[in-house]
Amino acid sequence: MRPKHSRENNNYQSYLLRFWRENENTSWRVLLVHVPTGEEQRFPSTDALFLYLHQQTLDPDGSKK
Repeated sequence: MRPKHSRENNNYQSYLLRFWRENENTSWRVLLVHVPTGEEQRFPSTDALFLYLHQQTLDPDGSKK
């Protein structure tokens, strides 16, 4: 039996976001932690994060949920 909030359950996702930048002249960087698994992903920009999150909301066939 799969955990209720596993990666396979695409009806619910829970993340912790951490944003930081080295100084006011650099872009924000992001650490995204998948809460149920603890898996961490780093992104060099908010654009990269938003693209990843958008992809997580697509059905396996690529259509919008």
